[in-house]
Amino acid sequence: MVNQNLIHIKLGYKRALESKKEVLLLERDSLQIAQTIKNYHILRVNELNSKIKFNSKLKALLGDVRKLKRILPKVDIEKAKEEKHEKVSKAKTKPVKKKKYSSDIEFQLMDIQNKLNALQG
Repeated sequence: MVNQNLIHIKLGYKRALESKKEVLLLERDSLQIAQTIKNYHILRVNELNSKIKFNSKLKALLGDVRKLKRILPKVDIEKAKEEKHEKVSKAKTKPVKKKKYSSDIEFQLMDIQNKLNALQG
């Protein structure tokens, strides 16, 4: 340091105070950015762990599906549909009684009033 030429600059009090504020603001902003980066890293690690768990569960599920395909008997879907259709067409269906509903509000009100009168008298 002895061989280096040092340069000194005189700053006014107001200018020095503003510079100090700017430096402190920059420090604060850099610490916030560092914290954000740290939080991002933590979230990214959590995401990767979740993906690994998901992939392992998915592989286990696929293995179970393959086992079921081997164990369960094979079914001809077209044949099953035809049989079901034949059963439905052969079955006797009872006619469904349709209740008469009037969309006329006055008729419904009169019907309710008649029922009330019958209950009262």
